Amino acid sequence: MRAGVLTVHADAAATVDGAAVERFAAAVERDADLDAAVVVAGAALPRDARERAEETGVTVVAPDALVDELDGHEVSAPRAGADR
Repeated sequence: MRAGVLTVHADAAATVDGAAVERFAAAVERDADLDAAVVVAGAALPRDARERAEETGVTVVAPDALVDELDGHEVSAPRAGADR
């Protein structure tokens, strides 16, 4: 599975609106190589953004939840400076 991931710093979470989430979902949908859209938010998103995420199939998670999920699947962080 490959996912498009949008990260939102805690200080910027309140500025994310439903339209931004919808644009992100549409961009992921247009990319045939991606299977899912995930927003990693450092703080709670506004209600409009959360509702739009639910409507468009975008998963919203906290950074710690993402780390826990990756650890559970034994996915390690890439080495600094590693070629991609």
